[in-house]
Order: sequence, then structure tokens, then C-alpha cells
Amino acid sequence: MTDAEIADAWAIMTSNEEDESKYNYMVLSFEDKKKLRLHAAGDGGLAELLSVLSPDEVMFGVLKINAVDVKKNVSSKRVRFCFFTWIGESVGVLKKARVSIQSTEVKAYFSYSIDVDVYEESDFSAYILAKKLLACGGAHKP
Repeated sequence: MTDAEIADAWAIMTSNEEDESKYNYMVLSFEDKKKLRLHAAGDGGLAELLSVLSPDEVMFGVLKINAVDVKKNVSSKRVRFCFFTWIGESVGVLKKARVSIQSTEVKAYFSYSIDVDVYEESDFSAYILAKKLLACGGAHKP
């Protein structure tokens, strides 16, 4: 990844552990077979993220999730990141064949708690994300 916009978007997402950060998601796509670019970034959460995914593209991205752990009188808030791979329904066979190699390369640039492969919007719901966060939460399950 050589695109400075990607590095800048990731820095903005991770610069502030509170809700006030400028971005809570970023989506990456390929300009050609090897050049990755920032497709979109914003603060509209999962609903807005889903609206920028294209049915004829393979895309990668990160969603920032605020996980809250409430125990009696104590409330703990933690930021978690979900890496996702989107494979649109109209993506051709050759593009699909490259996804596993591309995904491994892109994942190396981000730190994240969970990852999700998304083939349709229903694969990327708050319920599915919550289940994955609970599974990886250890002693501090949000």
C-alpha cells in the first residue's frame, strides 16, 4: 500500500480512542490489480459503510466499534476494530481467486480484533459483529 490517503485515514481512525474521531470506517479498493486506493471513509457507521460497497468489486476495510462492558456500577468502554473483506455478488472468478492473497497483504497494515468475510449485506450486521466480539473478548466481553 503506497497511497498516503490510506495511511492518513487509518491514523485518523486510531488517533482518538473516543467517539469523536473523524472516521469510524474506511473502505479500500483496487485501481488496477495491484494499486490499492482509499475508496471511502466516514463517520456514518455500519449503515453508511454498507452504502458504499459495490456489487462488482472486491473491497477491504476497517470498521471502528465502541464496545461497552457494564458490570454492576462499573462501565468500561473499549474501541475495537473489525477488518472486513467484501466480495460483491458480481465479482468475476479471476478477481475472487486473488482475494485470499490480497486480503493477507492488506491485513498486515492494520491492527484489528475481529475480521469478517462479507458476501452480502446480511453477513455484516450488528448482531454478527457482536457475536464475534463476544467470542474474542476473553475476560472483558462487551
